[in-house]
Amino acid sequence: MKISHNLSLTPLTLDHAPEVLHLVDANRIYLEQYLYWVKGVVDIASCGEYIHQRVNSGLPNRQWYAICFEQKVVGVFAIKSISDSGIAELGYWLSESAAGNGIISQIVASTASRLQHDKSATALEFCCLEKNTASMAVATRAGALFSHDIDPGVFIDGQMQTLKAFRKLL
Repeated sequence: MKISHNLSLTPLTLDHAPEVLHLVDANRIYLEQYLYWVKGVVDIASCGEYIHQRVNSGLPNRQWYAICFEQKVVGVFAIKSISDSGIAELGYWLSESAAGNGIISQIVASTASRLQHDKSATALEFCCLEKNTASMAVATRAGALFSHDIDPGVFIDGQMQTLKAFRKLL
């Protein structure tokens, strides 16, 4: 799915495991600040399991993608699920070198437009750790407002952090 001339989404498959593992290895310290699963992705088998668990989560209307920027995989984007009430929960991560290029903002805008057009969702939801200011900035730039804290928090990077939900009506 083309987002712009140098940005596209490709359905995430087990074939992406080598590229995703390389990204995780090259960005491990950066990613561990925000993502609980990073410590468990250490080889092709565990990376394949990471992909398999997400793609086959059983959550309704899930869609997982490899993010391709300038013809290289630089991260993962997901509509983790779309609830019966129409809330589409988004999730994403990028390599540190790809951050700051407006990649996620472009993907979110395209996703919002697509979901609004096909009427498959009525709102976007972003769940961000309290210390992940970059993700909270993406959510607010997209027009999402703080909705609520999700309890319990998440133990990550050696401490308990609050998970904050932001919502944007479509």
